[in-house]
Amino acid sequence: MTKRTTSENNLYTKYYQPYQGAGTVRSGNTTMDHTLTVALQKFNAREYESALELFQQVIANDTNNPVGHFYSGVSYQETGRFSKAIEEYEIVVKDRDNLFMEQAEWYIGLCYLQTQDRKKAYRQMERIAKSNNYYSQKAEAIIRKLKPE
Repeated sequence: MTKRTTSENNLYTKYYQPYQGAGTVRSGNTTMDHTLTVALQKFNAREYESALELFQQVIANDTNNPVGHFYSGVSYQETGRFSKAIEEYEIVVKDRDNLFMEQAEWYIGLCYLQTQDRKKAYRQMERIAKSNNYYSQKAEAIIRKLKPE
């Protein structure tokens, strides 16, 4: 393992915190509400593969569902499929009108660390640092460590 890879893995380990899932969600569709509720229960029980199947059902029924996309991203991240996680988080970020924006942006940056895409990780952390949100200071700390020596 190269020094850089070890450094990126260490940064990921230091700053990654598993997302604490929610309980229930309400919409106008009781079938999807039930599917989403069961998916969140599976997620909270750390049954990520089962949860992922259910989140994907929710997304198939409602392609713009930020809850389904965000938790799919976290489930992919928890199971080591970082590129798939980034895809899901980018859908959440593109929507811009949801409660998961900041968290999705942060997790994208962390996923880039895990895929050893140092340039994208650096750029993502720069955006977060400039946004003055909850993760700004942590992003600044990562930027300092990612700077070329």
